[in-house]
Amino acid sequence: MLSLVIATLFSFHYSKPAMAYELAHLAQESMPSVPGKEAAEKIRRKIHETYPAKFAKAKLSNANASALAAELLEESKLIVGEPDAKYGILAEALDLSIQGLDLDIAFVVIDSLEANFEDFDKTIVGFTTLMRVSERIQSSQVEKAGEAAVAFSSDLIKREELRESVELLEAFRMKIRRYGSDGLKERHQSLIEEAQKGLRVQNAFETVQSNPEDVNANEIVGLHLAFVIRDFERALPYLVKGNDKPLTLILESEVSPGEDSHSWIGLADSWVDWSRAQDEIAFKRIGLERALSWYLQAQEGLSYLDKVPVQKKVEATHKELTELPSENASSPVDGRKATSLPGELFSKLSRKRSVAVEHGVNWLVNHQSQNGSWDADGFSMQCKVDEGEEVCSGVGAAMNDIGITGLALSALLPFSTSGGTSQVDLAVDRGLTFLLENQSESGWIGDPISGGISFAYCHAYATQALISAFVQSKDSALAEAGLLALEAILRAQNPYNGWRYGIEPNGDNDGSCTTLMLVTLAEASRAGLNLEFPRLSGALDELRGLTNKKTGRVAYTSNFIDSPFGAIPKYKRDIGTEGKISESLTAAGLMALESLRPKEKEDDLREKGRLLVLSTPPEWDSSSLENNFYYWFYGTRFVHRSKSVKSKDQQVWNKALDSTLLPQQEGHGHQRGSWAASGVWGEEGGRVYSTALAILCLTEKGS
Repeated sequence: MLSLVIATLFSFHYSKPAMAYELAHLAQESMPSVPGKEAAEKIRRKIHETYPAKFAKAKLSNANASALAAELLEESKLIVGEPDAKYGILAEALDLSIQGLDLDIAFVVIDSLEANFEDFDKTIVGFTTLMRVSERIQSSQVEKAGEAAVAFSSDLIKREELRESVELLEAFRMKIRRYGSDGLKERHQSLIEEAQKGLRVQNAFETVQSNPEDVNANEIVGLHLAFVIRDFERALPYLVKGNDKPLTLILESEVSPGEDSHSWIGLADSWVDWSRAQDEIAFKRIGLERALSWYLQAQEGLSYLDKVPVQKKVEATHKELTELPSENASSPVDGRKATSLPGELFSKLSRKRSVAVEHGVNWLVNHQSQNGSWDADGFSMQCKVDEGEEVCSGVGAAMNDIGITGLALSALLPFSTSGGTSQVDLAVDRGLTFLLENQSESGWIGDPISGGISFAYCHAYATQALISAFVQSKDSALAEAGLLALEAILRAQNPYNGWRYGIEPNGDNDGSCTTLMLVTLAEASRAGLNLEFPRLSGALDELRGLTNKKTGRVAYTSNFIDSPFGAIPKYKRDIGTEGKISESLTAAGLMALESLRPKEKEDDLREKGRLLVLSTPPEWDSSSLENNFYYWFYGTRFVHRSKSVKSKDQQVWNKALDSTLLPQQEGHGHQRGSWAASGVWGEEGGRVYSTALAILCLTEKGS
């Protein structure tokens, strides 16, 4: 037996399995401590040196590693009186169970270590174990691993080890969203919100230590002390340095409220006014609760007649408080709704662009649906309007929600941080969850039936968002979902040709679908996703076949290659009206060719296409008929990403883009920050579509 040889090797005391634990406890008055690193490593080296064949076999497969882990676990029960040896064997068993992705054995080993060693830190070892397997677990293991992650993260929060808790929860976030049960999703989401809020406050405390004048950090700390700890006196020095001066004045009165009822009524009135000025439900609630408390206290010292108006205020405040919606209530630790955009990309934008983009991002965040999507025709339901105010106009087509959500996410992702707690971070997380929850086992995102003729387009935009999110977070669940979506695209390709609207090959091709799918595959290639594309040459040949040899213009279908507009009247809006030609397909086609064949030099055909695009810069049409966000988006990407476009040409394009987009951004009301659903495809995409593409244009800086 393995245990006999190990016992001899280390002079262990060996006993029969049934008596192992009893003898161990009799032999020791108290549990031993975890051995030092040097002693543990020495024992583990000896184990490897003694059984090289067993460990070599364990490397060949997960099953072999798991089997050896189970064997070592059983043998550890036979070792009595030699704690260093027991620890070494259990440590090896744990490593092997992780190697073999056997969480059942791993957790039993961890429990055994806790039962046998006094200072063994189960929480930290559980944390490191789960982090080591997080990238490799299978879908069938997500529920067990997710439950363990939630349990260990809860322990970490209690220990105020918030960074580790957030790290662990984030490691399993997308896998739980994709494969977890509803109950696990709910517990995970609740816990990650708790950990992120705590970490945000912790980070703010650290920031004010190193930078006492930081406005945002002071406000976060002050709000936490005031509304969570309810220590107004400690909160004041921080809030004085923040942006909310009315709140500062109120808290000064809270610290020194006076001694008469009239002072208390004034303080209560101030709380009511402040509450009504807040956007967040949590702030409204706290303000009204404080007001109600002061009104009630003030009543005690008033005469009967003086009490009457105060009683009316009590009743009005109580009514206002009870009518507040309970959903979406958030902790004050979350901060304000308005978004301040951080990040390297934002800092590189011109002042005018940065202001426009910040307003656009805020509009997108504020018009996201509760389910995480952006609703093409129902986004105005998110407008919080008072009586007489108008909601946002510019609805799109209901069947395009998946694609619109993908575009909105692509616009927001550069300003988000994986695992972050800003409003943009949370919006991105909700949006990605929506896409994952709507992806079928076949890889398609959304419902092909309700998605109608635009389903393939919407799927492609959603896929691009998943790819971009993976690039940012390196989350394996996003990579898995992205590859699944890309494989669906490849299955829809006509044999050695392009694509049309269907999700199955039908032998029909068009330039619009083909360029979009090629661009999506190019994004996957840029992201480093390992995807086999056996029919790439055929697809690129199809694209070249749709290109007019004289002009370099990409046509909608082969029937219209020689047409001056490239498409029949029904599809003229895809490339413009007879008054002005737009080069949407040309720009997208050039981008695909250059991305998928980066080493190929620009030939005569591509040169003609480049000159076509450069000769058709963005320009706003006052009639709104020819405004084409779709073209401006692909044209801008091509101009900035193509190696053949010179810097001076980029500058000309950028100037035209700024003149086109910046003056047209909405500046008032609930539409502030957005762009109208104008021109080509405006009726299909709506205001969310226009706004997302405008942001993508204004933030494109190449790669």
